[in-house]
Amino acid sequence: MVYPKDGWYAANIAFALRDIFANEVDLANTFFKQFMEGYTSQTSITEAESDNIVMFLRFQNLLTYTKLLNTLDLSRIQIILNGLKD
Repeated sequence: MVYPKDGWYAANIAFALRDIFANEVDLANTFFKQFMEGYTSQTSITEAESDNIVMFLRFQNLLTYTKLLNTLDLSRIQIILNGLKD
């Protein structure tokens, strides 16, 4: 995987498409192909940037997971789960 110094276009694409890929990234998805056709008609991206879209989509998922964890009071949840065991 190449990490271009200007990977913002790939990150921008990943952020825009984060909701269409629920469980796995499918670059053959019709919506994705149409989006990319429109995007690249306005902004050119390199092949290396295009290759990094999947990485940025996974990174977006990681950020979402981290935000969810930060909203939880895990110590409170553990107390509740321990209470359910009894």
